[in-house]
Amino acid sequence: MTRARAALSSLCFLIGLLIALSTLSFPVYAGSSDLTVDSIWLERASAPGVPVTGTDLALNESFNIVASIKNLGQEAANGYYLDVYYDNDYGRGGPDNITAGEVQEWYVGPLTATAGTHVTQWVVDPDNQIAELNEQNNEKEYALTVGSSPQQPTTTVTATVTQAVTSFSYRVTTNPALHAVTETRSKAMTARSNAQAAVD
Repeated sequence: MTRARAALSSLCFLIGLLIALSTLSFPVYAGSSDLTVDSIWLERASAPGVPVTGTDLALNESFNIVASIKNLGQEAANGYYLDVYYDNDYGRGGPDNITAGEVQEWYVGPLTATAGTHVTQWVVDPDNQIAELNEQNNEKEYALTVGSSPQQPTTTVTATVTQAVTSFSYRVTTNPALHAVTETRSKAMTARSNAQAAVD
């Protein structure tokens, strides 16, 4: 009888232990990299490293759109892509790698300033191929307006952009505020219309 009680007691203990363990939660971690589009700005093609606004640009002036991509996480992100939209144009850069804490500056250009308001959107890891701590900070939009100076008569111009985005490069920097370029690389870029991108 003592053996039966000991066996029953052990069985009750095991059942209680299993019940207790089933109520515990164990954290499941996504990858500990975290890619983000930190900021977007414009630079004249003739003066890289000097930010300007759309109103600073003269009509038909060449300019670049620049964005800083940061890895806020604790691990490298390998093989990431970057999608860029400018009005009706689309381009993809990558694949590339970014170490933990690294900042990379990517730019599209040179583009030609045309009158009107234009929108660029940058999306890092657009296909969610990189496991990240935060998937909600992967895109940013920037609107720029190119027009006449205040001293000139104001006219309303509707412009259609037909220039395809074909040049896509990035600069690696440790201090984006100073635009200290330590490395410049070029990436091939695929230019497609939004309709084609939606089909792919």
